[in-house]
Amino acid sequence: MFQIRDKVMKRVIAPIDFSDKSYRLIKASVKLAQRMDVAVEIIHVIDSFEYGVNFVINEANPIFLPPNVLNDKVGKAQENFQKIMEELHKNIEQLPEIFMSVKTGFVFDVISEQLQDPEVVMVMLSDKSQADYNYRDISQKHEDIINETNCPVCIIPNEAPFNDPKNIIYATNYHHQDIDNIADIIKTASKVESKIHIVHITENNNYREQLTMQGLKNEIETKIEYKNIIYKIIESDDTVQGLDDYANSTDADRIAILRENKSLFQGLFGKNKTRKLVYKTNLPVLIYQEKRKNQ
Repeated sequence: MFQIRDKVMKRVIAPIDFSDKSYRLIKASVKLAQRMDVAVEIIHVIDSFEYGVNFVINEANPIFLPPNVLNDKVGKAQENFQKIMEELHKNIEQLPEIFMSVKTGFVFDVISEQLQDPEVVMVMLSDKSQADYNYRDISQKHEDIINETNCPVCIIPNEAPFNDPKNIIYATNYHHQDIDNIADIIKTASKVESKIHIVHITENNNYREQLTMQGLKNEIETKIEYKNIIYKIIESDDTVQGLDDYANSTDADRIAILRENKSLFQGLFGKNKTRKLVYKTNLPVLIYQEKRKNQ
């Protein structure tokens, strides 16, 4: 493994393959890390599968690539990293600490191992496809990554800007974890005075829904000192469409959701609806994972 800096620190991780979209992902990671006051770890995996090393990986059967192949790949990764750093210095003032790890193995296994580190505060992922913009979705591996981590995951569409947000939408289904998630968002949003739109999508905007939203508002105002919050109930029989329409009407810059560990019919955003939202919207989607009971 090649690593420019080996130090335990709170950080955002960005897995990249040095394709054309990699710089955009790194730039988005850097901007977010600046607001969070954390470091950025760029992870590049030399995928052993490309070299015919497709056997099962375990402690008794580690991966060994030919030294010439490994050294050449590591050298190219170093060169690419230095070019990226030069470009970042030209375009962004006061960069956070940025370092790179180059590892061998199967990409998902390597990233999953990184997710076990409690110092990782965010995982940044790009869309599955760059060549065909119309085929944007969370890949199966992205879904696995979301399942593996307890920290938020941010999916960045290939053509989406990632600037300091003016309007952030948080989709709520009145979950007890919402307060913590909103407080987490406000840590960075407050630095640029972003508006937080707390939105609930329902098929029937009745008096009970309004009372529930008012209860959430009262709890937030009791626990969080942030005045720039808008509360909205949207009546729609299509959760994803209703949220996307509201995002377009408010010029939203980002959408945040809680991906619940319940069935599709029990939660506002389960596995399938999360996938659908990422496919539907042109905005970055910040996905919080519902914490398990033993956490």
